[in-house]
Amino acid sequence: MSLKSAILLGFLLICLPGMASRLVDLDVKNADLRRTLEKIGRQASINIIVSPKVTGKITCLVKQMEARELIFFLARANGLEVETRGNIIIVMAGKSASREKRVEIISLQYANSAEVAKMLQQLRQDKSVTVTQDERTNRLILVYDE
Repeated sequence: MSLKSAILLGFLLICLPGMASRLVDLDVKNADLRRTLEKIGRQASINIIVSPKVTGKITCLVKQMEARELIFFLARANGLEVETRGNIIIVMAGKSASREKRVEIISLQYANSAEVAKMLQQLRQDKSVTVTQDERTNRLILVYDE
């Protein structure tokens, strides 16, 4: 599954009726990834199972983001697989878990995220950088190797 497909699937899961989650703030530096995912689940009352194989550190600063969306992006940024079964989110080590990825989510105020994403795609020289956007929240999403 391509990253774009995975992101689209994540957004669809977030937007399904009854699947909306609370908005959360997260400000961590060099925090344990497993504990951070569990913390988000507790804070937003989301059923989450994190595989024992999920390891690593995370630095993240987000404000007022949907908890399910944040879990999805943190998992993807670390090469992890995310599945949903009913009302449970399962985060597990994936095929690419050994590759370090970084995700940056940039909120835009005075520009259209679709237009900016299109310009960045044309300007980018490094093909390992993926640029996508979320029109609903007017955010850019950059994913690249660290």
